[in-house]
Amino acid sequence: MGDWDSYCFLCAGPVSANTSLDVHQEEDEEEYPFHNPNIELTKDNLAWLDYYRVIGENPAAAGLRRCYLSGRGGDSMYGYAEVAKGVDPIAPGVNPDDKVDTGMYRDNDADDEVGALPVHDCCLRVLQRASLAGRLAGSGGFEADDEGFGFWLDGAAIEESDEDRDEHEEEQGNTIISNGSAERGLNIDAFFHAMSPKREEYRRSLTIDYGALNDVAEEQYFYLRKRNEMYVLNPYEIPQMESFVKALPLIDPSNNASRIVFESEHIGIRSSDPFSRLSLELLTIIYLHLPQEALTQAMVSSRSLSRVRTYNWFWQQRMRKDMPWAWEVLELKNDIDFHQAYIQVANLVKTPIHSTIPALANRKRVWFACEQVLELYRDYLIANPPPDIEFDTVSEAVRHGAKLERFSNVATAKDSSKNVATMWFSLSKEIIQSKKRLLMYWKDLSLTGLTFIAGTQRTSIGNTTGTDYSDGLSIEKDDWIQSLTFHIITDETKTGEKAQQVVRNSLVVGVTVKLLSGTETTLGQAEGDKRLFMPQQGKGVVGMRAELAGGIITRFGLLEFAYSGINQLQEIEDAALLAHLWAREVPPLTGIAFDKVTVGYWGMSRRQDLVPFSCLIFGTEQKELPGLPHLASLTGISGSHDARSWTIHRKVSDINFEESVGPEQLHSKMRFFAVDGSGGERIIGIETDIGPYITGVQLITNKQRQCIWGTTNNSKLQYHAEAGRYITGIFCSHGYHSAQTQMTTFSIITSPNPPFAPAQPLPDFEAMRDSHGLLWEPSPPPQYIIESSPTYHGTAA
Repeated sequence: MGDWDSYCFLCAGPVSANTSLDVHQEEDEEEYPFHNPNIELTKDNLAWLDYYRVIGENPAAAGLRRCYLSGRGGDSMYGYAEVAKGVDPIAPGVNPDDKVDTGMYRDNDADDEVGALPVHDCCLRVLQRASLAGRLAGSGGFEADDEGFGFWLDGAAIEESDEDRDEHEEEQGNTIISNGSAERGLNIDAFFHAMSPKREEYRRSLTIDYGALNDVAEEQYFYLRKRNEMYVLNPYEIPQMESFVKALPLIDPSNNASRIVFESEHIGIRSSDPFSRLSLELLTIIYLHLPQEALTQAMVSSRSLSRVRTYNWFWQQRMRKDMPWAWEVLELKNDIDFHQAYIQVANLVKTPIHSTIPALANRKRVWFACEQVLELYRDYLIANPPPDIEFDTVSEAVRHGAKLERFSNVATAKDSSKNVATMWFSLSKEIIQSKKRLLMYWKDLSLTGLTFIAGTQRTSIGNTTGTDYSDGLSIEKDDWIQSLTFHIITDETKTGEKAQQVVRNSLVVGVTVKLLSGTETTLGQAEGDKRLFMPQQGKGVVGMRAELAGGIITRFGLLEFAYSGINQLQEIEDAALLAHLWAREVPPLTGIAFDKVTVGYWGMSRRQDLVPFSCLIFGTEQKELPGLPHLASLTGISGSHDARSWTIHRKVSDINFEESVGPEQLHSKMRFFAVDGSGGERIIGIETDIGPYITGVQLITNKQRQCIWGTTNNSKLQYHAEAGRYITGIFCSHGYHSAQTQMTTFSIITSPNPPFAPAQPLPDFEAMRDSHGLLWEPSPPPQYIIESSPTYHGTAA
C-alpha cells in the first residue's frame, strides 16, 4: 500500500521538507526560459516546512477543553504524524517530550475525518497576524480578538520552551500561542470544530481556496507546477523585506498637501461631478470602501475623488485594507510615502515569477486562507452561542473546576458539519430543594436535544423544535441525576451495486435516567445496546455537553464537579466500564475490573466507541456479589473453530445455564472444553493470536490443562491477572467485516482475591508445549514418554 502526503491546513504545503519537491511541467506547456535567482528551492529555504505541529482533539481529556496544540512534529507516514506532546496539558502524553502518533485529517480509530490538523509554525504565525488585522481593518475576518492571536486555554498561556525554539524564533521573542481569556483569544475547541464543514473523506487538506496550490491539495503526493516554486517559500520570515522597507521613499514634512485635514466645507461645486457636493470625510469613506480593482477607474471618473489619493493617510488605510499581509510596511512610521509603498508592494505580487521578493506572493496566498478559516470560526460562534443560562448563576468555582471525563460517540453523524454545545445547571440550594424537570426530544428515532427547567431557569442544548416527540421526567426536591444510560440501536442499510455494501448508522432511541433516590425512568425506548454516563464517586452532574451533526446528538458527556454532601452516588469499581458501548446490558458496576483491550491492526469498520462490547463472566469467588455467578458453577467453555464465538456453561442446583457472545450462526458449531469449577479448576491465563483481527485463543487452567481455538501462527499477546487478583471473564467486540462478525478486540476481566481464596499461580505458556515445541490438548504427555520426531503428511520433520 502506497504512502501519501499530508498538507498544512493553512498553506497546503507538505508538513516535511523531506517530501519530494519535484517541479512538473505540463506536456503542452512551453519551456519557460526565465530563471528568477530569488527563487531557489535549497534545503535552507525549505527548512521551515519541517517545523509543524497539529491542532487535535484528545478524547481522553478530562477537562472542559478537549482540543490541544501539540509540540513539534517529526516523521509522518500513512497519514500519521509523530508529534511531541509539548506543554499543552490537554495533549496526549505525560511529559513535553513524549512522542504521540496522531492521525492527520482522518482518525482511523473513529473511522471519520476528525483527525488532527497539521500546521506549520510560520503559517500559524501568519494566522496570528491575520486575526488581529481582521479586527483592525474591519474586513470581516475576525472581530473578537483584542491584542493578538491565541487559543483560549482555560486561563493557561501555552508558550514554547527554550528547547522547542530554533534560533530565528528566539530572535523574534514572541510565542505562537499566548493569552488565556475568552475575550482575547480563540476558543481552540470551537476553532477545531469550525473546520469540519471543510473536511472531505480521505482528503489530506481542507476544501478551502489555496490559490495556486488548489490542484496539488487534492493529490496523494505533493508536487509543484512550473512557475509555482515561490509557493513553498517561507511566508512569515522574508529577509528581503528588511532592505525593501529601508528603501521606501519618505514624504516631505513641509508638504501639507500630503496630509489629510477633515473639514466641513465641500471641495467645490461642479455640476458635472456629483461627488463635488460631498465633504472630504464622505469622499474618503467612499474611496476606502471601493474594491481594489475599482480604484484606478474611480480616479479617472471623478476629479473630486482623485483629490483623496493625494493624502498619505488614505494610502496607509488602503494598505491596511488591501495588503494587510505586508506588515513590515504597515508597522513603519507615518513619514513613509504610503502611496509609493502601495504601488511597489502591488507590483511585487502582481507577477511573482518576476518578483524580487517572490515569497511575498506566498504570504498573500496563505493570508487569504487564514481569512477563510477565521470566517469559518466566526460563523461557528454565531451558530453556537454560549448557553442561555446566565453564567453568574453558575459559580466561578464550578465553571473552572468542572470536568468532562468522557465525550463519547453515541450516534452516527449524517453530515460533516459538527457543532458542540454546553448546558450548565445552577445547583444552588434553592434549585436542589425545588422541583425540576428534564425533557428530551427525538426525530426519526434519533435524540436531538435536551431541556432542563428549574423555576424560572430554562436551558437547552440541541434541537428542541420541529421534533417528532418528546418525553420528560420530574426530579423532586433534594433529588438529582445519578446516571444516564443511552439506548443505542444500529440501523443497517444496503447500498451500492447489487446492494452489497452495508451502511450502519447508530441512533439514540432512548435514555434511562437514574436519580440519587434510586428512581429509574426511561425516556423514549429501552431497546438496543447500552452506554452508561455516570460521574465519579463524590461528584455531581453540573452540566452536559453535546456534539450535534445533521440535527441529532452524536457525542455526549457529563460535566462533573465535587460537591460536599453528595455521597449517595453508587460506586463504580472500574471507570473503564464507562469507556465502552455494551451489547444488551451494562456489566455489574462493582466486583470486576476491565483490562486494556487489544485491537487487531485492521481496526474496526466504524467508530470504535459505536461498536458494542460483549461481556462473558466465568464467575467470582464471592457468592454475595450481585449479578455475578460463582466460579464453582462453571462446567465448561465452548468456542468456534475460528475463536469468534464463545459460550459459557454452568450448572446451578442441577439446572444448566448457557451464555454466548459472537456470531449466532456459529453457536451450533462449537468445540467444548470441560472445566471442573466445583473441583477448584480456574482459568489462569489466556493467549491470543492477533493479526488483522483476533484469529486464535489459547486458554490455560491451574490444573495445567489447555484448549486452543483458531490459529497459533500470528503475533501472541498473553493475559493473566495481576498479583492479588484472578480472571473473572473476558470481554470482546466484533467490529470488522461487512457483517461485523470478525473479533476485533479482546481482553480479560479480573476481580480481587477474597481473603479465604488462594492466590492464583502465574500461567506458564511454554510448559504447555512438548520438547519439540508442539502444543497438546488438554495437556502435554507425561515426561517419561519418549517422543519421536513429529511427522507431517507422513514425512519426518
